Amino acid sequence: MTLLSFGAWFSRRYPLAVMATAASAIFGWPFAGALGIPIAYDIVVRQKRFFYFIKWTTIAAALTLLPLVLIDSYYYGKLVIAPLNIVTYNVFSEHGPDIYGVEPFSFYFINSFLNFNFVFIVALISLPLAVITGLLQTHPRQSIPSWLALSAMFIWFLIFFTRPHKEERFLFPIYPLICL
Repeated sequence: MTLLSFGAWFSRRYPLAVMATAASAIFGWPFAGALGIPIAYDIVVRQKRFFYFIKWTTIAAALTLLPLVLIDSYYYGKLVIAPLNIVTYNVFSEHGPDIYGVEPFSFYFINSFLNFNFVFIVALISLPLAVITGLLQTHPRQSIPSWLALSAMFIWFLIFFTRPHKEERFLFPIYPLICL
């Protein structure tokens, strides 16, 4: 879904980008919604299309969250909002995800290097290089700035690399972004 949302975003198919991000967060894993921050920034701040964004996020929520809540609530016999439960447990509960153990800060770096080798190192330096090349540009471009396209991966790093509980599966949503 990350690949679909970013491909749609790069193709300027914003409704599909918003829908794919919502599907990823609602049907998949709520934290994957963080990968939509640069897409939202592009639509709301750069393009100044706030109401357009609200319209499509409302449609996306109606098409993803509403059926999920209705089906889950029917089978559990009470109101269930599974994505909210996941966030509540992992972020706001006393024990949170740490109940399954913790890893050192280096865990994701070692794991990502094992999975991607030197591509991961290039991915780590991609944002600073994109910012520098953007500053050196003499004429503005109409496309999405490289730094914005790459920022989702670093937002993910900021969120998950700083958490004590680490698992390789937490990197799966950004695998396409490491390749980007």
